[in-house]
Amino acid sequence: MNFFENLFDSEKNIQAILGLTDELKSIYIYDYFIKNNDSLVIVTNTLYESNTIFKSLSNYTKDVLFFPMDDFLTSEAIAISPELEITRLETINATLENKKKIIVTNLMGFLRFLPTKQNYKKSIIKICVGEDYDIKKLEQDLYNIGYKSETFVNKTGEYAPRGFVLDIFPLGSQNPIRIEFWGDTIDSIKIFDVDSQLTRENIENIEILPNTEFIVDLSIEDNERKQKNLIKYTTVSNICSYFDKFKIFYINYNDIKIGYKNLLDDIFSYNEEQNISQDTKYMFKMDELENNDSIYLSSFDDIPFANLKSKKYISGNIENFKMTPNKINEKLNVYLKNKKTVIICLKDKYAINKVIDELQNDDIVFTNLDNIVLNKINLVVKNINQGFEYNNYIVISENEFFNRKNNNVIYKSNFKYGTRIKDITKLEIDDYVVHVNYGIAQYKGLKSLNKNGLLKDYLVLEYLGGDKLYIPVEKIDLITKYSSNDGVIPKLNKLGGSEWSKTKARLKKKIEDITQDLLKLYAERKSVKGFAYLPDSKEQVEFEALFPFEETKDQLRAIE
Repeated sequence: MNFFENLFDSEKNIQAILGLTDELKSIYIYDYFIKNNDSLVIVTNTLYESNTIFKSLSNYTKDVLFFPMDDFLTSEAIAISPELEITRLETINATLENKKKIIVTNLMGFLRFLPTKQNYKKSIIKICVGEDYDIKKLEQDLYNIGYKSETFVNKTGEYAPRGFVLDIFPLGSQNPIRIEFWGDTIDSIKIFDVDSQLTRENIENIEILPNTEFIVDLSIEDNERKQKNLIKYTTVSNICSYFDKFKIFYINYNDIKIGYKNLLDDIFSYNEEQNISQDTKYMFKMDELENNDSIYLSSFDDIPFANLKSKKYISGNIENFKMTPNKINEKLNVYLKNKKTVIICLKDKYAINKVIDELQNDDIVFTNLDNIVLNKINLVVKNINQGFEYNNYIVISENEFFNRKNNNVIYKSNFKYGTRIKDITKLEIDDYVVHVNYGIAQYKGLKSLNKNGLLKDYLVLEYLGGDKLYIPVEKIDLITKYSSNDGVIPKLNKLGGSEWSKTKARLKKKIEDITQDLLKLYAERKSVKGFAYLPDSKEQVEFEALFPFEETKDQLRAIE
C-alpha cells in the first residue's frame, strides 16, 4: 500500500485530531477521503491557509477544488477579485459532475451566499443546432447569468448581438462561439478566433455556464446584483449544499472562531461608517452552517468542544538542510542510527540523480511509495510541500533538502482577459485605455477635425482635469485597453505631467536591474566548471523504462 495511505489508523467516530503538522493534516484528509464515501469541505480561517492546504492536497489527489473568497472589507468596500470569482465558479461547475470531491475554502467562502444547486443547474443555457430559441430571450438569459453585452466579444463573459448573429464567450471555453439564427431557429454554432473574428469549426451544441454566483429568476437592476442581496430574491445555500453527502473539516477551529469574531467587528464598523442598518445580512452566520458531524484538525492541544472524541499524534516539521553534502550525510546517518526510516521526496528523476551524486551514501535506495525500505534512505518520485517527522519516519521534501521556498499556487483557468486593441469598433465610450507615451485616460469617442484643409477622424482621450488628446485613427496601435479587477476604477494620468514618465522610468530601471542580474548569472554559469555525470546505472534504466509515454524527438535529444 502507498506509504501516505497507510500512515493513520482507520479509527471511527474520531472528531478531534491533534498534533499534526500542516503536511500531515493534508495527508490525514487525503487518507479519510480515499477510505470513505463522503465529499469533504475543508474550512480554514484565512485565504493564505486555504491556499496552503489546497496546494498540499493537490500533491495527493486530482479531486481537490479551491473555493477562495476575498476578505469582507475588500469585497464590500472595494471590489471582488474577478480571478477568485472565476475560480469559485469553476469549482461550482466541477461539483455538478456529482463525483466525490474535496473543496478547500476559507471562512469567507464558507459563509458566502450561493444560489441553490438546483437553481444554478437550471440557469445553464443549452444551445443546439436546429432548435428554436428566441434571440431576445437568449440575450436576456445571458444577462441574467452574468454575461455583459458588448459591441464585439473580447473576453470571457461577454456577448455581442448583431441582427441574427450572436457572439458569446462562454465561461470555461478556450474560444468564443458564434450562433447564427434563421428566424428563431439556431442555424449554426461556430467556434471563432477572438483576434481575427474568423470562424474555425462548426459544433452541434454547447452549454453556456453562468458567469456569476448571483442567480435569480427575476430581472434585477445592476446595482442590486450583489451577493448579499441574493437572499432577498431567492433561496440561498452555501458551498456544502452542492454535495449530496459531505463532511466538514475545520483546520484550527479556535483560529476560525477568532476570525469570525473579527469579521463581525468589521461588519459592525463598516455599517456604522456607511450609515447602514446593523440588521443588514451579508452572509450566513456561523451557527447556521455548523453541524455535529464535523472533524476538527488542530496543531495544538486545544479541543474546541469538551465532548469531542479526540486522538493526539506527535509530529514535527523538518528544518532546511543549509549545509554541505558531507554534513547532510552525517545528519542522515544520525537518523539511521536512531532507527529512523528516511524518505526523501523529489519531483523528478533529475533531482534524484543530483541527490545520489552529491551524497554517495551506501544506505540510499531508489524505490517507490509502495516499497519503502525500513531504516534506509529512500529516494522516491513524489512532490510534497513540506517534510515532517512522524513515528519512526523522517520525510523530507525538495524544499527542505535544496533549501527552497514554497511557490504560490498558479490556478489554471480558461478565463480570457482583454486583448490588444486592433479595431476601433472594440472600443466603447468611457473605456479606460493606456497610451504608450501619456498613460491612463478615458476614451470619449471619435471626432472629425479639419487639419491643413483635410478632414480626418481622431480618437479622443480624456485625461485628469478634463484635458483631451486627439490621436489619428491610424495610430490606434499606440493605445491598449486597460485591464483590471472588475469594479476598480484606475487613476487617470495628467496630460503633460511627469507621473507617467516617472512610472515608465521606474519600470525601465527595474528591467535594467533584472537584465544586469541575468547577465551576471549567465557569466557566472559560463565560468563554472561543468559536471560530468556517471553513465546510466541499471536502476536508472529500469526507472526510465517505467515511463508510461513515448518520448518525442525533442525530448530524446534533450535527454541525450
